[in-house]
Amino acid sequence: MEQSAGWRLTPYPAYNELPRRPDKRSAIRQGRAECRMAANALSGLQRAIP
Repeated sequence: MEQSAGWRLTPYPAYNELPRRPDKRSAIRQGRAECRMAANALSGLQRAIP
């Protein structure tokens, strides 16, 4: 748990593991996934509110 807890500090999950520059495509993919999760959470809240 301690090892995977630091992924929130950087937008690139594998930045600490790989000594090369982060992949821009993977960052965009993760950003889209986070936006999708946030949209799902917001839609769930809107459904919960009568």
